[in-house]
Amino acid sequence: MDGGFQDFQVVAPEIFEAWYSDWCAIRLKLEGKILRVIDYALRNDFACKNLIELFEKYKQAVEKFFMSERLAIYQEISLNYSGDDLQEKLRVESRLYFHTLKLQNESLEMILRVRNFRIVRLF
Repeated sequence: MDGGFQDFQVVAPEIFEAWYSDWCAIRLKLEGKILRVIDYALRNDFACKNLIELFEKYKQAVEKFFMSERLAIYQEISLNYSGDDLQEKLRVESRLYFHTLKLQNESLEMILRVRNFRIVRLF
């Protein structure tokens, strides 16, 4: 473990690998969404710079979550709830949902400001 991951040495390798797998899955899904926006924009003359910046901001928020908040949740649950997996899962999903909802709301506002934008399923 190198770079920003040295703090995770206190976590069992299999737990860290599961977190990292979750993080990679979210990033892969997000990159796919960004490509769909770019593809739509190129085919329909829609300026998507703001949406791409919004996706980048979301990606950074998710990365920050996994680099700092995720370990804190794990440690808090381990200490206060005797390692309750359900409590931990709910806390993690809640934080990730918060970031996703923020992205959806901000992107919807941005899309609705554009007059000729056909509604497409981006999420």
